[in-house]
Amino acid sequence: MKAPNLAELEHWFERLVDRGPAEIDAELGALARTDPALVARLRKLLAADAALADASTEPAIPLLRSAREKSWQGREIGDWRLGERIGSGGMGTVYRATRRQAPDVVVALKLLRSDRDDPHLRRRFAVERKLMRRLRHPGIAQLVDAGETAALQPYVVMEFVDGTHLLAYADRERLDLERRVGLLLDVCAAVAHAHARHVVHRDIKSSNILVTADGRTKLLDFGIAKLLPSPQDGEAVERTATAQRFISVASAAPEQLGGGPIGRTCDVYALGALLYELLCGEPPLALHGLSPGQAELAITQQVPLPPSERLAAVAPRIGNARARVRACTDRHELGERLRGELDRIAAKALHKQPRHRHPTVERFAHELRTAFRAADAPPPTLQERIGAMLGNHPQVAAGIALAGTALVPLAWLVRRMRRGDS
Repeated sequence: MKAPNLAELEHWFERLVDRGPAEIDAELGALARTDPALVARLRKLLAADAALADASTEPAIPLLRSAREKSWQGREIGDWRLGERIGSGGMGTVYRATRRQAPDVVVALKLLRSDRDDPHLRRRFAVERKLMRRLRHPGIAQLVDAGETAALQPYVVMEFVDGTHLLAYADRERLDLERRVGLLLDVCAAVAHAHARHVVHRDIKSSNILVTADGRTKLLDFGIAKLLPSPQDGEAVERTATAQRFISVASAAPEQLGGGPIGRTCDVYALGALLYELLCGEPPLALHGLSPGQAELAITQQVPLPPSERLAAVAPRIGNARARVRACTDRHELGERLRGELDRIAAKALHKQPRHRHPTVERFAHELRTAFRAADAPPPTLQERIGAMLGNHPQVAAGIALAGTALVPLAWLVRRMRRGDS
């Protein structure tokens, strides 16, 4: 068995080191079928990195020790008894919780971190509650409750979703391209529902989309969502400065980093980034290891390769593994599937300028559906080819229309011949 080379180890380590456990297991499980030696080395490296990351260190200043976030596991807040911590972000810590009077009711409770408590973040929690009340869609986790602790820490209670992150689910289930895009189209429907109610999510990424065991997608975490101005909203719209502190760089549109106007097309960009990785298994831009300044420069200036070319640029063994997880025989077949419409749609969604992206999520979804219908459609008939030609040459069509009466007997004769009439 050939030992993995350093370049492959570095590639896979950088790809996986910031992923969650479920996504790592799905990736390594797929890779183990073709390269168990590489997987064994990767598991050791990732375990060592996790051990270093989790190692406790004494703060140099005693005050920092008291500011460290305390666990709420086992405690009660309002009607809820908190269980284990299931997530943590820049603004809040999320716990699994149950209703005190009905332990079978399971929810996800997000509590503002005490070490991040300030008026701006309190306003973000208030905005999140307000926006979630607008949204009622089966593809969006629903708001259940909200309030403050006795110490006045705000919290929100959301529907608990038992699922797997989108990218990890797609790889674990070895979904082909059509089924991968089908999941993304479900997400698009949820995002379109939010947009119709003037809500822009601003943080669409794999870890904020869970797929349940029966294949349903749920969009989570509207913590930095933005309410767009609308005629029925008389109040001022929340400014973006606080939310910019918590943007996920890998899926952020250039205007989110540059302070430009935020609109619905920033969510189109994030959906394009998800599409890109669902198609070829690589993110649009390689940002791991870059400084914040380098990452911002890449996002605002560097044009991603088309997915088919990004696939061709990785080592053949990696590309072939990506292809097999997507039900293709090898990287060449997968590259052919991506080349053309799927490359074009991804590039359009990821355009640096918002005005050059798909203007709406619905348009993005329509182009994806059309691309797959076209791939499955039979070759066009003679009549369809003539119709397309006339549509592209209106002068010719006008000339034929003038001569239409002369063509009627010929058309009648052709129909009789096709029916076998004499």
